[in-house]
Amino acid sequence: MEIFSIRGVRIEGVSACVPEVKTDNLQSLKELYGDEAALIVQSTGIRTRFTARSGTTTTDLCLAAARDILSGTGCAPEDIGAVVFVTFTPDRLMPFNAALVQDALGLSHEIPCFDMSLACSGYAYGLYVSSLFAKSLSASGKKVLFLDGDVQSAYTSPRDKATLPVMADAGTATLLSAHCDGAGSVSAGASCPGAADVSGAEGESGSCTGEPGTVDASCSGGADVSGTADTPCPSVGESGTTGTPCSSTCESGTEDSSRGAGTSGADEGSCLCAGVSVADGSLSSPEWKFTFYTDGSGNGSLMIPAGGSAKPVTAGDLEYTEQKDGGMRRNIDIYMDGFGIFRFVASDVSKWLKRFLEETGDSGSTIDSFVPHQANMFMIRKLALKLGFDWNSAVWQSGDAVGNSASATVPVTIAYDYKNKLVKDRENRVLVSGFGGGLSASAGIVTLSPKAYYSFFQYAGK
Repeated sequence: MEIFSIRGVRIEGVSACVPEVKTDNLQSLKELYGDEAALIVQSTGIRTRFTARSGTTTTDLCLAAARDILSGTGCAPEDIGAVVFVTFTPDRLMPFNAALVQDALGLSHEIPCFDMSLACSGYAYGLYVSSLFAKSLSASGKKVLFLDGDVQSAYTSPRDKATLPVMADAGTATLLSAHCDGAGSVSAGASCPGAADVSGAEGESGSCTGEPGTVDASCSGGADVSGTADTPCPSVGESGTTGTPCSSTCESGTEDSSRGAGTSGADEGSCLCAGVSVADGSLSSPEWKFTFYTDGSGNGSLMIPAGGSAKPVTAGDLEYTEQKDGGMRRNIDIYMDGFGIFRFVASDVSKWLKRFLEETGDSGSTIDSFVPHQANMFMIRKLALKLGFDWNSAVWQSGDAVGNSASATVPVTIAYDYKNKLVKDRENRVLVSGFGGGLSASAGIVTLSPKAYYSFFQYAGK
């Protein structure tokens, strides 16, 4: 198992936007399936779903979430240094959705913006990639806007028992940035956002004045920063010094936080934040861990048959026809082998997640809570039980109320259920995981703060 680790990154907020149409599953399914509707709702656990009106796109929903999170966190468009957009239902095959977001929000032309095509497993993938960008942007203090959303209803047959009762739509935004942890530290070799970057040849040094708020920098070992907050470090023009202000806030748990500086060009580093100097990463910022799983032999279990280069759409693909499984679908609609996906999650995914927890030294008792992809409530309850998480207290839930919106269910669930699941007085270690089309699964052990911004709302329309 490959485990990917990263430190010095935080989630500043999660915003989730569900679309205009709220559907009572029991009532809508009765019209199609009569008395069988109650059994379908009971087996999935999904009572209501949100779907988009015709003309509402994935970008529309994600833009609404993006604007909300920028406003809620006080982040200006010029503070965004990258846009990552996870979706398998883009507005068009070309151009990519992230370009539309860049234009709509008035973001810089000189930042990376791109889409990632993933279905149910997409959130942890996007979170890991976004965290890499966030850490790379630490010196500038810019943030990463990670969007995850889909309008699955555009590809869902209204006469298909496998997909109609569960599929929903949503758009989400997650804001990430580099940071120091609550102990006032960063990992060795990492920079606090906006902090002084110290580099140069071994043995060279440079310093500001000897007044409070000065830097005594040694290129062979790192930088110690002390003094009052917001004190600039003027450039002295020597190798190993910089004129960047020491403006990185280290969350010390007090209103008057000290500032921190990171190091680069050295194997070891130290950061002094809130009066605590940390060398060699001994008290490093919270470590996030990710792992991923792919079994392409199961690609036919969850798919859209037509519309790609392997099978361009023809007139016949737009016609509803009775399929071998008894469903009425177009070839441009989502096909799902429900039992095949259940076997994948119940067997492969559960064993793989158990191994991930074992290899990271974790369990359902060492991690605060579990945010699973809301495939259906019956499935994730079984999965949580196998992993040792208490269903009522430690498993985040939203699928019963909003439906299965593919990979966006993870951030939707965070925004929807945070008041019930977050421990209020500290950082929370949380397992997030998505699983489905590919076949594919992803997982991450990350931190969520009760001080971050969370928002769940319904789209008001264009």
